[in-house]
Amino acid sequence: MAVLPPPPLFQRGGRPCRSPFLFFYIPGIFDAHIRAIMYIYTLPMSYYIHNRKNNTIMPIDNPNAACSCNASCVAKPKIHPTAIIDPGAQIGADVSIGPYSIVESDVVVGDGSEIGPHAMLGNGTRLGKRCRVFMGASIGLEPQDKKYAGEKTLTLVGDDTLIREYVTINRGTSATGATRVGARGWIMAYCHIAHDCVVGDDVTISNALAMAGHVIVGDHVTIAGIVSINQFCRIGDHAMVGARARVSSDIVPYALIGTEPLRVVSVNKIGLERRGFTAEQIGDIKRAYKMLFRDGLPLNDALAKIDAEFPGDASIKTLTDFVRGSEKGFLRMVTEAPTDPAA
Repeated sequence: MAVLPPPPLFQRGGRPCRSPFLFFYIPGIFDAHIRAIMYIYTLPMSYYIHNRKNNTIMPIDNPNAACSCNASCVAKPKIHPTAIIDPGAQIGADVSIGPYSIVESDVVVGDGSEIGPHAMLGNGTRLGKRCRVFMGASIGLEPQDKKYAGEKTLTLVGDDTLIREYVTINRGTSATGATRVGARGWIMAYCHIAHDCVVGDDVTISNALAMAGHVIVGDHVTIAGIVSINQFCRIGDHAMVGARARVSSDIVPYALIGTEPLRVVSVNKIGLERRGFTAEQIGDIKRAYKMLFRDGLPLNDALAKIDAEFPGDASIKTLTDFVRGSEKGFLRMVTEAPTDPAA
């Protein structure tokens, strides 16, 4: 066996087709114009052949895989040979599935998504386009609900969502039929999203979230690390929840939530500025907060005053509609922390 350097036929436009590799030429086995390529950066090793006639590179164990050196090739799934894919699963174009991952039946994986090693996609999972699922994540497995009786339910994940290591997202129950995670989410390692939850678009969740069932999270919400959220709680649009919070009540839109004690600290001003809210809009939200939290009015009177002050304002209506729809009650603004009686 001879080790050969990369020959000129692997150059296109003066640049190599692929990253560095070694060529093994075995006289009598391969034609003089076919080389077997061993990637020195891939574990376990993958073996490829190069065909000089049409200048294509293909895995030996999957000759239908996409060629990376020919721009005219049609992108096809890249599935590791140790991955287990049920024939009933629908795998989109240009999807990669890593070693030892499992994709059950009735699963749809959108175009351009990446599934890392040892991941699990359970029955009823609908993964959007260009999603990234990292090592050990489990999506769409049976809900941790004693009332679940095996009914067919779904887990819906929007486009461009990133799901980091060991995240668990359970599918829904008959109560709502699905667990939903919106588009462009960023869900960090060790988070748990339980059955029938609804997570909006552009939500960022830091490590080790524990979200119980039926929680509703609005759009553009940020949740810091090691947060627990009780079942049926709601978090309004553009809110930010501080680390180590134990949420057992609703959180109104636009709120910045502090801990010790858990309370509304202020309007999430920086978050709103980043989302394109004007200074005038933020000022109006602050005035509405004052009427709601600080003027000492009964709730219905405060809401009526806000409606009269801001007629037709969509941002303020989002706030008042949320408060009117609260069934668990919502966190209030605390002017100062309570005194420790032991001090």
